[in-house]
Amino acid sequence: MSSEASLLISLVTVVALGSAAAYWANRPQPLVRFYDTNLTAHKLPCLSLRTQPYTPSYETLLKQTYRFDAQCPYRVTLRYKGGIVCNSTYNVPQKCVEGMPHAFLRFDVQRGFKTLYSYYVDVDGKVDEDTIREGWKRVKKDVVGD
Repeated sequence: MSSEASLLISLVTVVALGSAAAYWANRPQPLVRFYDTNLTAHKLPCLSLRTQPYTPSYETLLKQTYRFDAQCPYRVTLRYKGGIVCNSTYNVPQKCVEGMPHAFLRFDVQRGFKTLYSYYVDVDGKVDEDTIREGWKRVKKDVVGD
């Protein structure tokens, strides 16, 4: 390989890594959606809790900040996944320039099978307690008014 080619590859790598660092430094904002517009004016009286996958430590974390009622018809479900790898060639430019998330965190509030509210955020790295705490704080404010 010529020195010009290796210099070009080095330059592209620095630009791509710099863009990815800038992207994650400005962390993606959560996507929040109210499926039931009445929820903005009238907060829910109670919530039951479910985690997918079941994680006792995350349930304990949430139970420290809110008193859940197992009999409540309104259910909040914490979903998360880590270690996500995108192998699609469709996303090559984004992977090179911005970086791709490696995990996500999602809270859904439902009554029966009807979704009333959703909170979703992409996470670089692993979903941890701070990420869950931050998301739960927003969900509580939006849904139960705490």
